[in-house]
Amino acid sequence: MTREEKIEAYILGTLSESDHLAFEQEISGDESLQIEVENMRTLVMGIETFQLKNKLKDVALKIDQEKEEKQTKVVSLNRLKYLAIAASIIAIASFGVWFLPDAPTDELLVSDYFYTDPGLPTKMGVNDQYEFYEGMVSYKSGDYKAALERWEGLEGGIGLDTLTYYKSMAHLNEKNWSQFMEEINKLSDESPFAEKADWYRLQAFLEMEDYERAKIILPSIKREGVEDIQKFLESR
Repeated sequence: MTREEKIEAYILGTLSESDHLAFEQEISGDESLQIEVENMRTLVMGIETFQLKNKLKDVALKIDQEKEEKQTKVVSLNRLKYLAIAASIIAIASFGVWFLPDAPTDELLVSDYFYTDPGLPTKMGVNDQYEFYEGMVSYKSGDYKAALERWEGLEGGIGLDTLTYYKSMAHLNEKNWSQFMEEINKLSDESPFAEKADWYRLQAFLEMEDYERAKIILPSIKREGVEDIQKFLESR
C-alpha cells in the first residue's frame, strides 16, 4: 500500500484498528504527513460534498418539472398593482436603512470565523467500526445527541484520538461547554488533532465570553481571521 493509499484508507476508515492506531502514531511524529492527511481530508470532503450537491440538483430538477406539468395557468399581476407593491417594498426598505442603527463595530460574529467540523465520510459495513460510523451518520445530520449516545463507552473500532475529537465536536455543537473541555483536553500536543483542538477551544472561549482565556490561547494559533479576533479581544 502506497503512502497516498494509506492516507486515503485512514480518512475513509478502512484500516484495521491496529493499522489505524499505528498510522496515528506515525502522523503525530511527522509534520509533513499531518499536512498531507489534512489535504487529502479536504479533497475527500470536497468530492463527497460535490456528489451530494449533484443529487440535490437532480431532486430539485424533478420537483420543478412536476410543478410545470401540473401548472395549468399562470396568474399575472396587474401592472399597476405590481408597481405599487414594488414601490411599497422600496419605501419600507429605505425606511429601514434610514432608521436602523449601524451594527456595533466591536462585535464579533463567531460564525464568520468558525465552522462546524463536517465529520468523516461514512463507511458502512465495517464490523469493528460499525458503532463509530453509525454515530458519524447522526453527527453529520446534526443530531449530536444521538452521535454521543452511540459513542458513549466506545473504545475499539477507531483511533482513540479520532473518537475523542469528534465527541468533543459534538459537545461543542450542543454547547455543552464543560463536557467539550473535558474531552478536548484529553488530546495531547502530539495528537494530529492538536491544532484543530486549539482553534475550537478558542471558539468555545469566545462563545462563553471567557475573553481572558481566549487571549491566552490566541498567540498559539496561526489561522486566517486571527488578526480580527485579536483586535476584538484587545477591545475587551
